[in-house]
Amino acid sequence: MSIYADLLEFKRGLLRRVERDMATVRPPAQKAAAVDLEFVEAQMRGYQERLDLWYGRLWELHGLWLGA
Repeated sequence: MSIYADLLEFKRGLLRRVERDMATVRPPAQKAAAVDLEFVEAQMRGYQERLDLWYGRLWELHGLWLGA
């Protein structure tokens, strides 16, 4: 589960950097980056779905567990 959480955080940082820098690149590069951003966002949705799945599975197996 931590891997999916780490991947999501990495991709969020990547999206923040790209979105911040989009205004500084030429329109053709913006268009290409927009396609890449859609791909990254789709990856993130998949990671989030898997993370939710595993959180749900953990809940089924152990219930609420508040580790120290």
